Amino acid sequence: LILSNMTNKRYKKLMFTLLIATFLVSYCKMVDCVFNNIKGYKALVNKVSDDRSFIPIENILNNGNYSYLSEYEPMTGSRDYYPNNIVRTSDQVYASPQINSVMDRDLFINGKCVKHITPQSKPNELIYKLNLKRKSTVDIPAVAYKRTEVKVNGQKVDYKISVRGTVQLVLQKGENTVSVGYKPSKMLKIGYIVAIISWFFVIGSFCVNKFVKR
Repeated sequence: LILSNMTNKRYKKLMFTLLIATFLVSYCKMVDCVFNNIKGYKALVNKVSDDRSFIPIENILNNGNYSYLSEYEPMTGSRDYYPNNIVRTSDQVYASPQINSVMDRDLFINGKCVKHITPQSKPNELIYKLNLKRKSTVDIPAVAYKRTEVKVNGQKVDYKISVRGTVQLVLQKGENTVSVGYKPSKMLKIGYIVAIISWFFVIGSFCVNKFVKR
């Protein structure tokens, strides 16, 4: 019976080790394939040459040209995430002038359209630098979601939602730096913490079973 239990424990450890080894080998192969593909790409993503340009999928994006990303037309799926109060039917997704104005990055100052306003892009954040001649109501081409957070010159401010579902706020005369970002929910942060603790628990349990309980 004791021999049988020892054999079962060794079998379980062996199977667990093989499972981990298989996962690591598969992961390394996948990563190696991705990096080999990247090494074959030589051209960098450049500034957009015209409106409605799609980002070239075989060009390289790095820290130096990441801000160019917002200048390109999204490939697919971007219009699926408009709020229901703006998009009532599927036909409106592509026919709505309001949605198209957001896709074209049209910014409105006191109701007047100002085209070719390109923001600086950061992860989950768009930054607009505006120089206003007077106090103005500005409609920024960034869709407002439930957890959208807006800062003006580094200070968090309240905003309204425009008729096209975008961020609208009043800015003072002079230079204004407006950042529009997304604030993750507390549940998402808790999920990250639980995931990290779970991994430590799994690794700790494996080490205890492997080295301590011999």
